[in-house]
Amino acid sequence: MYAAIDTETKLLLDVKVFDRHGTDQAAAFLADLAEKHDLSDAVFLVDGYGYRTALFRIGLSGRLDYTERNLIEKWFHTLKQRIDRFHTSWVGSRPSVQQWLEQFVHYYNRQRPHQSLENRTPAEEELNYLTSHVYIVEFIPAGSVETKQPRCVYLIGRSRTR
Repeated sequence: MYAAIDTETKLLLDVKVFDRHGTDQAAAFLADLAEKHDLSDAVFLVDGYGYRTALFRIGLSGRLDYTERNLIEKWFHTLKQRIDRFHTSWVGSRPSVQQWLEQFVHYYNRQRPHQSLENRTPAEEELNYLTSHVYIVEFIPAGSVETKQPRCVYLIGRSRTR
């Protein structure tokens, strides 16, 4: 299972289940993520596991970061707490797992308040961020292109099987 989360708003961007893990699966996950979200100003914080190769394949940037990745690890912990209640009796297929995950993502993003967001949901925080944030724009001398600093830092992670 692969997941991506916005570190500023804690909005869970996507979760996908694959038969196995590896660079090809990570690249497929990232390509799908890039179709759904504008990742042009994103910097990915990743651990090893072939993510940097996967990012390179689809033209995204990333750096190794084992400290700030705690947010995705916390999300996997939250997910595992929910799954522990029924994982031994699950009889569904991988598509049914994906459907359950999509429902959990909706709950996590839109219904579950977070203490670290002053009891707002990630969706409310994203809306608050978009309406109150001023991008920092750096002007470069004539003939150059203006650039803005990255707003979002995304984490990707893979859940480890037991």
